[in-house]
Amino acid sequence: MKRFLPGPAPSPDDDDAAASPVLHIAGKPWFVVATKAHLPDTQANFAALRAYLADIGAGAAPHPSGVAGAWTADCAAIPVSAIRGQGVDRIVHWTLGLLGT
Repeated sequence: MKRFLPGPAPSPDDDDAAASPVLHIAGKPWFVVATKAHLPDTQANFAALRAYLADIGAGAAPHPSGVAGAWTADCAAIPVSAIRGQGVDRIVHWTLGLLGT
């Protein structure tokens, strides 16, 4: 099983780490497009990804960027199978929903 762990946290001396979360890319809404959803062996990894994102949203896991105050309001994973054209429309709907907030 793959593990979804954040990379090393930025140093407080880094310009990006000192930037306001509103201006920093980490302060922007984001979601994960989980590809290969049609493959049966991807379901366990998708469940682990969703659990990790839920932990980020609950504050139990740090934001992957390591930036304090990063956007964690509604972390989501959207399963898609591009080869079958399944779930791709959800990306558009999710993005429109983010733009409306």
